[in-house]
Amino acid sequence: MDLKLSMAQEDILFVADSTGHISQWKWREGTEISRKQLNRSIRGFAATFDPVASIETLFLIADTIQSEDGQSCVLAVGIKDNTESPDWQVDILRYTDIQLRHIVAAPSGRQIFAASESTLLLGLRERRETRIRWKSFNFPQGVACITTYVVKAQTSHRKYAGLDLAIGGKDGSIWIYENITLLVTMPQGLRGQKKHWHRFAVGAIKYSADGKSIPSRFELLFIVLTSRRELSHIRWA
Repeated sequence: MDLKLSMAQEDILFVADSTGHISQWKWREGTEISRKQLNRSIRGFAATFDPVASIETLFLIADTIQSEDGQSCVLAVGIKDNTESPDWQVDILRYTDIQLRHIVAAPSGRQIFAASESTLLLGLRERRETRIRWKSFNFPQGVACITTYVVKAQTSHRKYAGLDLAIGGKDGSIWIYENITLLVTMPQGLRGQKKHWHRFAVGAIKYSADGKSIPSRFELLFIVLTSRRELSHIRWA
């Protein structure tokens, strides 16, 4: 089961489960608003919101229907509004023969990141375009968890300046990719910074609210990357 708060209304919660159900709740009241059956096992999802079109989109990774060979697909579930009878629209964005286990997306929905244990799949959509361009990268360290941070622009003309990506590896390493959208267009391919590593696989990773530090977890030990350069260790009792 996976839970995500709505990007459009803070009192709305989305719930997806392995049976293929995705539901919409008013979590403060404990009331289910609506439910959609996708007829496929859901492994995870990310919530985004387009304020111009007033559409909230959930990007999901799920098994293909009647799949027995580990195939996955990326779905987009567009929700026109959060009324008592929302309009659900389901589109299949990508089929793949790898087992996707993680997914995150930029708030705008123009960048999608899905990952298996050894592959990172990036979906990029330019402004005013509906088509998504996909790129695939190998990650031999093994993906244990991923997170993103939206870099805010310094001018009033632009709301966002870029998107950073951090990956916790199964080997305990932590990789940081600054301005991931620009990096994937470089001829040398995707190159990140290896900052530190845990003794074993990273259990969880998350950017701080200001993006200056990245707490990560292995069992009861937290490692915080201050200013993305200096390391400090915090023991959690």
